[in-house]
Amino acid sequence: MQWPDGEQKTLGYFALVSYIPDPLARFLDDLRLELTPGCNPRAHVTVLPPRPHHSDIQETIKHIIEGSRCFAPFHVELGEVEIFDTSNVIYISIKEGLRELHKMYTFLNRGHLEYRENFPYHPHITIAQSMEPAETRRAATST
Repeated sequence: MQWPDGEQKTLGYFALVSYIPDPLARFLDDLRLELTPGCNPRAHVTVLPPRPHHSDIQETIKHIIEGSRCFAPFHVELGEVEIFDTSNVIYISIKEGLRELHKMYTFLNRGHLEYRENFPYHPHITIAQSMEPAETRRAATST
């Protein structure tokens, strides 16, 4: 976005997620609250991780709507409880639907939404983060 002084500024950050419906969402949110009290859970699978957003929001919405039409609905099945070692995040892996999520990510991560994240795209459902490494291991094995 161009401001009156000619400077480029971001409108903030943008992410695209698919929220998980109840009753599974309620279970996952309760589990996350049990493991990390005080967090603000909302169970979801990320399609596009957060990225700076500099474009017109209507243009972004149009890009997503047009891109989404290229994909038929697909089944997602959850896998095992795992840990991202680098960040100590406990998550549930995606067992089925992984290929489709990667295709969506690749298709939508272009144009003004293109962004190179710090980590490779890895669809998952976060169930705990911001824990000490030893606590993370204990929590992951008891889940």
